[in-house]
Amino acid sequence: MSLLVRTCSTERVNVSRLAARILIVLGGLVWAVMFFAQSTPERYSNLTYTFKDVISAGIAAIIPLVITIGVFVLCMYFEKLAAVVLFAVAAAVVVFGLITGWEMLLWVSVLVAFVAPTVVSAALLLLAASTQRVCELEGKM
Repeated sequence: MSLLVRTCSTERVNVSRLAARILIVLGGLVWAVMFFAQSTPERYSNLTYTFKDVISAGIAAIIPLVITIGVFVLCMYFEKLAAVVLFAVAAAVVVFGLITGWEMLLWVSVLVAFVAPTVVSAALLLLAASTQRVCELEGKM
């Protein structure tokens, strides 16, 4: 039964936090690039973009960046709340997919590219928060 006893491991806390934060940042960058690319119309005649096209695509890319920064700052101070937000976002994406009736290929790509990293980040944040609490109770931090 000693395997199930919670112990203080500052290395585990640091690795969990670092991995969760890296996933959050990478996910935000991927979504910003996807929003930028999606809202940039190509001109097939000469592959040029007007300044207005680039500005509108940049504004579209700012939205996921602002959300990512908000979640990142939230996870710096309130790990459990950030984990709840990430779980809620993953659930909202799944519900949205069910409501709109996505095809199988879209389901697979969304689950792999968005839902899985979001859930893993949330789980890592919860693990770090619970290990932090154990360390505080043991008086090692």
